[in-house]
Amino acid sequence: MDLNLKNCKECGRMFKAASRMQRLCERCRENEDKIFLKVREFIYDNPSTNVMEVSEEMNVDEELVLKWLREGRLKLKGEGSGYPCEKCGETIQTGRFCGACSHAMSNELKAGFAPKQEEKPKKKSKGADRMHIKR
Repeated sequence: MDLNLKNCKECGRMFKAASRMQRLCERCRENEDKIFLKVREFIYDNPSTNVMEVSEEMNVDEELVLKWLREGRLKLKGEGSGYPCEKCGETIQTGRFCGACSHAMSNELKAGFAPKQEEKPKKKSKGADRMHIKR
């Protein structure tokens, strides 16, 4: 019997988590979802806003806004409204990585799963398979 009881990261109450990744109780998750909808609406109405402005205007922790951006749930559109790629630091508007880093990591991953080509056996020179004993 797996109860998977956790303490909510927001309010501290104990709750039964549906998965290992769940970090908030149902009440706090619903509250976060309401805040998300308001933040999304604010960004829609103010397309040139940046993370700091969203945080200040909506009275929402900057890390929460960044979390939603990294998850791809939000996207910033304005000039200078991005945040750094987690790998190279280039300014991006959504997700965790810029297009170049995403592409490079995808290629590395594909290469890791590609079947390795076996080396062809080297041709033996004539007589190489015989042992010579010096007398």
